[in-house]
Amino acid sequence: MFFVRFLTLLFLISSITTYSQVNTEAIRNSKINEGFKSRIDLLFGLNLGNSEYISGEAKLRLDYIQVNYRTFVAGELAYKEGNNAVISNKGFLHGRYIYNLNKDLEPELFLQKEFNEFVLLSDRNLAGGGIRLTLSNTDFVADSSAEIDLYLGTGIMYEMEEINIVPTQITEIIRSTNYLTLTWKPTENFLLNSVTYFQVDVNRLNDHRILNDTKLQFKITKAFSFVFNMNYRFDKEPPPGVKEYDLELKNGITVEI
Repeated sequence: MFFVRFLTLLFLISSITTYSQVNTEAIRNSKINEGFKSRIDLLFGLNLGNSEYISGEAKLRLDYIQVNYRTFVAGELAYKEGNNAVISNKGFLHGRYIYNLNKDLEPELFLQKEFNEFVLLSDRNLAGGGIRLTLSNTDFVADSSAEIDLYLGTGIMYEMEEINIVPTQITEIIRSTNYLTLTWKPTENFLLNSVTYFQVDVNRLNDHRILNDTKLQFKITKAFSFVFNMNYRFDKEPPPGVKEYDLELKNGITVEI
């Protein structure tokens, strides 16, 4: 059953070119050369013994870069099943077109699709656009200056959600979508990246969501770094039985050779 689901989802992610609130800044890559780039990651897991589960994860990234514009499609699927119960089942697909009007101003259009079984989200479809402003864009220079990149985005989007309750709840909303991205590198050994989103129903301000993704990286040696990640999500009006917030903390070691 797992493999049927996983292969079906993998087919969908590779054939559709169109997520709740998703940190799309984390999948934006503006510092690659012109042309076409692609990447697919497939991960499978199996654990037997005292703890038994099977898992699968697929990631897709397609970029097309030109002088005056760039487009990308990014997606991810994750499924985990253990002891005859589904532990995780979620996925998203995000497409974006970004026009380089000038070095400080970028109009952009986007489409998103997502599902997440554990927040009762059967389906979410987004379509919108906005403006991305460059407030600061500096490169790190050793023994000279820190890197501080600061971007502000604002826009409007149409949101359709299908919630898995009885009876099925379907909503259609126009939301304002806004984000602030900060990258700070004061030294070669320290990096901070933080993205905060704020999305609100334009007709009812009490219906709002907040997402913050923050990453701290400390270099231990030239090759080894300690990494701390925090993900916080707040939904003022979640589906019935779902808490308003989720907080996830992760830390670990990365190796760069």
